[in-house]
Amino acid sequence: QNGGRNNNNNNNKTINHTIQKEVPVPIGISKVDNKKSSYIPGSRKLFVNVAMSEDLTCTYRKSKLAAYTVEGRVQILLKSDSTAFVPFTFAMKDVHNYIDTLAENTKLASDMVKQKGGIDDDDDDDDANDKSNNEMGSVYKFIVTMPKADIFFPILKYKCKPALVPVPLRIQSRVRTSIHDCRVALQVSSNPSNEKHLSDITIVMSIPLNVIGETLATQPEGGIFNSEKRSVIWCVSELGSGEKFQLQAQFKLHKTVEEYGEHPSFPISLRCQSLYTHFSGITLECGDIPNTFPADVKSK
Repeated sequence: QNGGRNNNNNNNKTINHTIQKEVPVPIGISKVDNKKSSYIPGSRKLFVNVAMSEDLTCTYRKSKLAAYTVEGRVQILLKSDSTAFVPFTFAMKDVHNYIDTLAENTKLASDMVKQKGGIDDDDDDDDANDKSNNEMGSVYKFIVTMPKADIFFPILKYKCKPALVPVPLRIQSRVRTSIHDCRVALQVSSNPSNEKHLSDITIVMSIPLNVIGETLATQPEGGIFNSEKRSVIWCVSELGSGEKFQLQAQFKLHKTVEEYGEHPSFPISLRCQSLYTHFSGITLECGDIPNTFPADVKSK
Protein backbone atom coordinates (compact mmCIF):
# COMPACT_ATOMS: atom_id res chain seq x y z
CA GLN A 1 0.00 0.00 0.00
CA ASN A 2 2.81 2.41 0.74
CA GLY A 3 4.21 1.69 -2.70
CA GLY A 4 0.83 2.47 -4.28
CA ARG A 5 0.66 5.89 -2.57
CA ASN A 6 4.13 6.73 -3.83
CA ASN A 7 3.15 5.80 -7.39
CA ASN A 8 0.03 7.97 -7.20
CA ASN A 9 2.06 10.94 -5.97
CA ASN A 10 4.58 10.45 -8.78
CA ASN A 11 1.77 10.25 -11.34
CA ASN A 12 0.18 13.45 -10.02
CA LYS A 13 3.45 15.31 -10.34
CA THR A 14 3.83 14.12 -13.94
CA ILE A 15 0.28 15.17 -14.87
CA ASN A 16 0.67 18.65 -13.37
CA HIS A 17 3.97 19.16 -15.16
CA THR A 18 2.43 18.11 -18.49
CA ILE A 19 -0.54 20.51 -18.13
CA GLN A 20 1.72 23.48 -17.51
CA LYS A 21 3.84 22.66 -20.56
CA GLU A 22 0.81 22.37 -22.83
CA VAL A 23 -0.70 25.77 -21.90
CA PRO A 24 0.05 28.07 -24.87
CA VAL A 25 0.66 31.78 -24.49
CA PRO A 26 -1.41 33.99 -26.86
CA ILE A 27 0.46 36.29 -29.21
CA GLY A 28 1.15 39.65 -27.60
CA ILE A 29 1.05 38.31 -24.03
CA SER A 30 4.22 37.53 -22.11
CA LYS A 31 4.36 34.81 -19.50
CA VAL A 32 3.75 36.05 -15.99
CA ASP A 33 6.69 35.02 -13.82
CA ASN A 34 4.82 34.85 -10.54
CA LYS A 35 4.23 32.04 -8.07
CA LYS A 36 0.50 32.78 -8.19
CA SER A 37 0.43 31.68 -11.84
CA SER A 38 1.12 28.05 -10.83
CA TYR A 39 -2.20 26.43 -10.19
CA ILE A 40 -4.30 23.31 -9.95
CA PRO A 41 -6.83 23.42 -12.82
CA GLY A 42 -10.02 25.13 -11.68
CA SER A 43 -8.44 26.83 -8.67
CA ARG A 44 -7.61 30.22 -10.20
CA LYS A 45 -9.69 33.08 -8.83
CA LEU A 46 -9.42 36.70 -9.99
CA PHE A 47 -11.13 39.54 -8.13
CA VAL A 48 -11.31 42.61 -10.31
CA ASN A 49 -12.53 46.12 -9.46
CA VAL A 50 -13.59 48.22 -12.46
CA ALA A 51 -13.91 52.02 -12.13
CA MET A 52 -15.64 53.88 -14.95
CA SER A 53 -16.28 57.63 -15.05
CA GLU A 54 -17.71 59.93 -17.69
CA ASP A 55 -17.34 63.70 -18.08
CA LEU A 56 -20.03 65.78 -19.77
CA THR A 57 -19.12 69.20 -21.17
CA CYS A 58 -21.86 71.50 -22.54
CA THR A 59 -21.57 74.96 -24.10
CA TYR A 60 -24.55 77.31 -24.04
CA ARG A 61 -25.07 80.60 -25.85
CA LYS A 62 -28.08 82.69 -24.84
CA SER A 63 -29.60 79.67 -23.07
CA LYS A 64 -29.35 77.51 -26.21
CA LEU A 65 -27.16 74.42 -26.36
CA ALA A 66 -24.34 75.09 -28.84
CA ALA A 67 -22.15 71.98 -28.37
CA TYR A 68 -21.45 69.13 -25.97
CA THR A 69 -19.10 66.18 -25.54
CA VAL A 70 -19.01 63.04 -23.39
CA GLU A 71 -15.60 61.58 -22.55
CA GLY A 72 -15.05 58.45 -20.47
CA ARG A 73 -12.25 56.57 -18.73
CA VAL A 74 -11.97 53.00 -17.44
CA GLN A 75 -9.53 51.89 -14.73
CA ILE A 76 -9.04 48.37 -13.37
CA LEU A 77 -7.64 47.08 -10.07
CA LEU A 78 -6.70 43.45 -9.44
CA LYS A 79 -7.23 42.65 -5.76
CA SER A 80 -4.40 41.06 -3.79
CA ASP A 81 -6.57 38.18 -2.54
CA SER A 82 -6.70 36.83 -6.11
CA THR A 83 -5.04 33.43 -6.50
CA ALA A 84 -3.62 34.22 -9.94
CA PHE A 85 -1.99 36.98 -11.94
CA VAL A 86 -3.02 35.88 -15.42
CA PRO A 87 -4.56 37.65 -18.42
CA PHE A 88 -8.34 38.01 -18.56
CA THR A 89 -10.87 39.43 -21.00
CA PHE A 90 -12.52 42.80 -20.72
CA ALA A 91 -15.63 43.54 -22.79
CA MET A 92 -17.22 46.94 -23.31
CA LYS A 93 -20.75 47.00 -24.73
CA ASP A 94 -21.82 50.22 -26.44
CA VAL A 95 -25.58 49.68 -26.40
CA HIS A 96 -26.48 52.82 -28.39
CA ASN A 97 -23.38 52.99 -30.63
CA TYR A 98 -22.38 56.27 -28.99
CA ILE A 99 -18.60 55.69 -29.06
CA ASP A 100 -16.84 57.84 -31.65
CA THR A 101 -13.18 57.23 -30.76
CA LEU A 102 -11.56 54.75 -28.36
CA ALA A 103 -7.95 54.31 -27.25
CA GLU A 104 -6.67 51.49 -25.05
CA ASN A 105 -3.55 51.43 -22.90
CA THR A 106 -1.46 49.20 -25.16
CA LYS A 107 0.92 48.33 -22.29
CA LEU A 108 -1.87 46.53 -20.43
CA ALA A 109 -4.64 45.86 -22.94
CA SER A 110 -4.50 44.25 -26.39
CA ASP A 111 -7.42 44.62 -28.79
CA MET A 112 -9.20 41.32 -29.44
CA VAL A 113 -12.21 42.16 -31.60
CA LYS A 114 -15.01 44.62 -32.25
CA GLN A 115 -18.34 43.00 -33.00
CA LYS A 116 -21.98 43.86 -33.43
CA GLY A 117 -24.59 42.59 -30.99
CA GLY A 118 -24.57 41.60 -27.30
CA ILE A 119 -21.61 40.25 -25.35
CA ASP A 120 -22.99 36.73 -25.55
CA ASP A 121 -24.33 37.08 -29.12
CA ASP A 122 -22.94 34.33 -31.37
CA ASP A 123 -25.22 35.02 -34.33
CA ASP A 124 -23.10 35.29 -37.48
CA ASP A 125 -25.99 35.68 -39.92
CA ASP A 126 -24.65 37.80 -42.80
CA ASP A 127 -28.20 38.72 -43.83
CA ALA A 128 -28.83 40.75 -40.66
CA ASN A 129 -29.36 44.34 -41.72
CA ASP A 130 -27.44 47.34 -40.43
CA LYS A 131 -30.49 48.67 -38.59
CA SER A 132 -30.81 45.57 -36.40
CA ASN A 133 -27.05 45.66 -35.74
CA ASN A 134 -27.28 49.25 -34.61
CA GLU A 135 -30.14 48.37 -32.28
CA MET A 136 -28.01 45.66 -30.67
CA GLY A 137 -25.02 47.96 -30.27
CA SER A 138 -21.31 47.21 -30.56
CA VAL A 139 -18.94 45.26 -28.31
CA TYR A 140 -15.22 45.97 -27.90
CA LYS A 141 -13.18 43.11 -26.41
CA PHE A 142 -9.66 43.25 -24.98
CA ILE A 143 -7.15 40.96 -23.25
CA VAL A 144 -5.87 42.63 -20.09
CA THR A 145 -2.70 41.76 -18.15
CA MET A 146 -2.27 43.49 -14.78
CA PRO A 147 1.31 44.00 -13.51
CA LYS A 148 0.45 44.64 -9.83
CA ALA A 149 -2.34 44.20 -7.32
CA ASP A 150 -4.25 46.81 -5.30
CA ILE A 151 -3.46 49.64 -7.73
CA PHE A 152 -5.86 51.12 -10.27
CA PHE A 153 -4.38 51.19 -13.78
CA PRO A 154 -5.89 53.13 -16.71
CA ILE A 155 -7.14 50.68 -19.33
CA LEU A 156 -8.87 52.83 -21.93
CA LYS A 157 -10.49 56.17 -22.68
CA TYR A 158 -13.16 57.05 -25.21
CA LYS A 159 -15.16 59.93 -26.65
CA CYS A 160 -18.82 59.73 -27.60
CA LYS A 161 -20.72 61.18 -30.54
CA PRO A 162 -22.88 64.26 -29.82
CA ALA A 163 -26.06 62.22 -29.87
CA LEU A 164 -27.03 62.18 -26.18
CA VAL A 165 -30.71 63.14 -25.79
CA PRO A 166 -31.88 64.56 -23.48
CA VAL A 167 -28.85 66.41 -22.13
CA PRO A 168 -28.46 65.65 -18.38
CA LEU A 169 -27.65 69.25 -17.44
CA ARG A 170 -29.14 72.53 -18.66
CA ILE A 171 -28.42 76.19 -18.00
CA GLN A 172 -30.57 79.25 -18.66
CA SER A 173 -29.22 82.80 -18.53
CA ARG A 174 -30.61 86.31 -18.52
CA VAL A 175 -28.56 89.51 -18.96
CA ARG A 176 -29.66 92.96 -17.84
CA THR A 177 -27.71 96.19 -18.27
CA SER A 178 -28.03 99.71 -16.92
CA ILE A 179 -25.82 102.67 -17.74
CA HIS A 180 -22.52 101.31 -16.36
CA ASP A 181 -23.67 98.06 -14.72
CA CYS A 182 -24.40 94.54 -15.94
CA ARG A 183 -26.15 91.72 -14.11
CA VAL A 184 -26.23 88.06 -15.21
CA ALA A 185 -28.70 85.59 -13.71
CA LEU A 186 -28.12 81.84 -14.19
CA GLN A 187 -30.31 78.83 -13.47
CA VAL A 188 -28.70 75.38 -13.60
CA SER A 189 -31.06 72.39 -13.81
CA SER A 190 -30.48 68.65 -13.61
CA ASN A 191 -32.68 66.59 -15.90
CA PRO A 192 -35.41 64.73 -13.94
CA SER A 193 -34.71 61.63 -16.05
CA ASN A 194 -31.17 61.31 -14.64
CA GLU A 195 -30.90 58.01 -12.79
CA LYS A 196 -28.32 59.27 -10.27
CA HIS A 197 -26.94 62.58 -9.07
CA LEU A 198 -24.29 64.52 -10.98
CA SER A 199 -21.01 65.39 -9.25
CA ASP A 200 -18.05 67.76 -9.57
CA ILE A 201 -20.03 70.36 -11.51
CA THR A 202 -17.95 73.23 -12.92
CA ILE A 203 -19.55 76.31 -14.49
CA VAL A 204 -17.34 78.57 -16.60
CA MET A 205 -18.76 81.87 -17.90
CA SER A 206 -16.71 83.84 -20.44
CA ILE A 207 -16.51 87.61 -19.90
CA PRO A 208 -16.74 90.02 -22.90
CA LEU A 209 -14.18 92.81 -23.33
CA ASN A 210 -16.54 95.65 -22.38
CA VAL A 211 -17.08 94.07 -18.94
CA ILE A 212 -14.67 94.86 -16.08
CA GLY A 213 -14.11 91.37 -14.66
CA GLU A 214 -12.30 92.61 -11.55
CA THR A 215 -15.54 94.27 -10.35
CA LEU A 216 -17.27 90.89 -10.05
CA ALA A 217 -19.74 90.41 -7.22
CA THR A 218 -21.61 87.09 -7.00
CA GLN A 219 -24.71 85.97 -5.15
CA PRO A 220 -24.35 83.60 -3.45
CA GLU A 221 -20.63 84.06 -2.89
CA GLY A 222 -18.22 81.62 -4.49
CA GLY A 223 -17.68 82.78 -8.06
CA ILE A 224 -13.99 83.41 -8.94
CA PHE A 225 -12.77 85.65 -11.75
CA ASN A 226 -9.82 84.35 -13.81
CA SER A 227 -8.14 87.40 -15.35
CA GLU A 228 -5.96 85.37 -17.76
CA LYS A 229 -8.87 83.47 -19.28
CA ARG A 230 -11.39 86.27 -18.69
CA SER A 231 -13.92 83.93 -17.15
CA VAL A 232 -15.85 83.35 -13.93
CA ILE A 233 -15.78 79.87 -12.41
CA TRP A 234 -18.23 78.28 -9.98
CA CYS A 235 -17.84 74.78 -8.51
CA VAL A 236 -20.70 72.66 -7.12
CA SER A 237 -20.09 69.29 -5.45
CA GLU A 238 -23.26 67.52 -6.64
CA LEU A 239 -26.76 68.00 -7.99
CA GLY A 240 -29.58 65.49 -7.58
CA SER A 241 -32.00 64.37 -10.27
CA GLY A 242 -34.46 67.17 -11.07
CA GLU A 243 -32.75 69.67 -8.75
CA LYS A 244 -31.86 73.23 -9.74
CA PHE A 245 -30.06 76.25 -8.32
CA GLN A 246 -29.53 79.91 -9.24
CA LEU A 247 -26.45 82.12 -9.47
CA GLN A 248 -26.01 85.84 -10.04
CA ALA A 249 -23.01 87.87 -11.17
CA GLN A 250 -22.76 91.65 -11.31
CA PHE A 251 -20.09 93.74 -13.10
CA LYS A 252 -19.18 97.29 -14.06
CA LEU A 253 -18.95 98.21 -17.77
CA HIS A 254 -16.12 100.10 -19.48
CA LYS A 255 -18.62 101.83 -21.75
CA THR A 256 -22.38 102.02 -21.97
CA VAL A 257 -24.07 99.63 -24.36
CA GLU A 258 -24.80 102.54 -26.70
CA GLU A 259 -21.17 103.65 -26.70
CA TYR A 260 -19.81 100.12 -27.14
CA GLY A 261 -22.27 99.27 -29.88
CA GLU A 262 -23.48 95.86 -28.69
CA HIS A 263 -25.02 94.11 -25.71
CA PRO A 264 -22.65 91.93 -23.65
CA SER A 265 -22.85 88.20 -24.35
CA PHE A 266 -21.74 85.54 -21.86
CA PRO A 267 -21.07 82.06 -23.36
CA ILE A 268 -21.25 79.41 -20.64
CA SER A 269 -19.67 75.98 -20.38
CA LEU A 270 -20.82 73.27 -17.98
CA ARG A 271 -18.79 70.26 -16.98
CA CYS A 272 -19.83 67.43 -14.66
CA GLN A 273 -19.11 63.81 -13.82
CA SER A 274 -21.28 60.78 -13.43
CA LEU A 275 -19.69 58.15 -11.17
CA TYR A 276 -22.72 56.03 -10.29
CA THR A 277 -24.49 56.01 -13.63
CA HIS A 278 -23.24 56.65 -17.14
CA PHE A 279 -24.48 59.13 -19.72
CA SER A 280 -23.69 56.77 -22.58
CA GLY A 281 -25.35 53.60 -21.27
CA ILE A 282 -22.09 51.67 -21.81
CA THR A 283 -21.77 48.42 -19.81
CA LEU A 284 -18.64 46.47 -18.84
CA GLU A 285 -17.88 42.79 -18.25
CA CYS A 286 -14.77 40.78 -17.31
CA GLY A 287 -14.14 37.10 -17.95
CA ASP A 288 -11.43 34.47 -18.31
CA ILE A 289 -9.69 33.02 -21.38
CA PRO A 290 -11.09 29.46 -21.22
CA ASN A 291 -8.73 27.72 -23.65
CA THR A 292 -5.50 29.19 -22.30
CA PHE A 293 -6.00 30.77 -18.87
CA PRO A 294 -9.15 29.31 -17.29
CA ALA A 295 -10.13 31.14 -14.09
CA ASP A 296 -13.06 32.19 -11.98
CA VAL A 297 -13.25 35.96 -12.63
CA LYS A 298 -15.42 38.10 -10.38
CA SER A 299 -15.75 41.82 -11.01
CA LYS A 300 -17.63 44.75 -9.54
